[in-house]
Amino acid sequence: MRITIIAYGTRGDVQPAIALGRALQTSGGHRVRIVASAHFKPWIESHGLEAACSDVDVHALLESEAGIEWVESGSNPLKQVRMIQRIVKSGVGRAMLQDAWDAAQDAGALISSFTSDVYAVSIAQKLGIKHISMPLQPAFVATRSGAVTLNAPVPHRNSLLNYLLGKWFIESFTWRLYGEVANAFRVEVLKLPPQTQPQNFAAMRRMLVIQGFSAHVVPHPADWPTSIHTTGYWFLDEHPDWQPPQELRKFLDVGDPPVCIGFGSMTGRDPLGVTRLVVDAVTQSGKRAVLLSGWAGIGDANLPSTILPMSEVPHEWLFPRMAAVVHHGGAGTTRRMSPRRRALDHHPALCRSTLLGAARRSTWRRAARHPTRSLNSRHTRKRDPPGHYDARDETPRR
Repeated sequence: MRITIIAYGTRGDVQPAIALGRALQTSGGHRVRIVASAHFKPWIESHGLEAACSDVDVHALLESEAGIEWVESGSNPLKQVRMIQRIVKSGVGRAMLQDAWDAAQDAGALISSFTSDVYAVSIAQKLGIKHISMPLQPAFVATRSGAVTLNAPVPHRNSLLNYLLGKWFIESFTWRLYGEVANAFRVEVLKLPPQTQPQNFAAMRRMLVIQGFSAHVVPHPADWPTSIHTTGYWFLDEHPDWQPPQELRKFLDVGDPPVCIGFGSMTGRDPLGVTRLVVDAVTQSGKRAVLLSGWAGIGDANLPSTILPMSEVPHEWLFPRMAAVVHHGGAGTTRRMSPRRRALDHHPALCRSTLLGAARRSTWRRAARHPTRSLNSRHTRKRDPPGHYDARDETPRR
């Protein structure tokens, strides 16, 4: 069977899609196509999967003025919604829908995620094919669980308040972002009647949902429907023989394990200012650091000998050699960090997520308030983070 996976987003969104696609193709005998930005095409194809290139360049989008404003819009979810709506309605949303529709034409099953579920249900309905959701963070379904609820009013226990927030805001979150564009595409291209938000959500409740994170990190709520399964992380170990450049090997050999600092796919208006902030924090803490430049391009400056800038290093090689990791809270980085016996401090950059780190908040603003908080001895001593586990020993939860 041909399976199409919609994997719009950054590397952290595409990598687990490749891991899942490889498993479906090698173990299940299916043919897998992944819809992603064009610059991921060589990577996808190197794993024997078909790449359907999208006209939407997520990297360029995050570097645009609108993308930077979104990153800088802080932890106010209403402001976040307005910013993303503006981006989606600028033509980006319609292009994403068209690319997904084109890539699904000969598919027998469609796999989407929380950013594409809203319109993927209509594509699957029109084509009469199976539809599965593969979110990398807890499903946007109301629950009493504070551990799962985004921006939970009662984060550390079960509460009716968490459930009410979920019904009022969380369950309609993606509809607020894509509903208008999805309905226009549904009527004009798919020739289907328009949907209301409750109709769309009811259709999504009928999906099989496989969550690509661990129930040891975010416990599976007892009040979720049986169609939602928490399977564990999907790892893609593709650098077993990777060797570090000489400068990195030498840096690691001359002293205690350093701290890794990186903000992944997050962009920013002032990378030099962020670099200065990092330098000040490392200097005040008395630590050494490996600084990953990421999409923001930080580290492009004269740095002290205690900080080694690197453009890219496989996380599975680097993280076990670090004293601690300070990162942006992206799902991919958190996934790779979870099984490591190192302190973890994430500075998420959309909305607060206390355990998973997949949702994001303004990295630079919080870091500016506490430049050394993540680097002092209390945060960087070697220890097991709460809920430490062997991520490869997973039993799916339902």
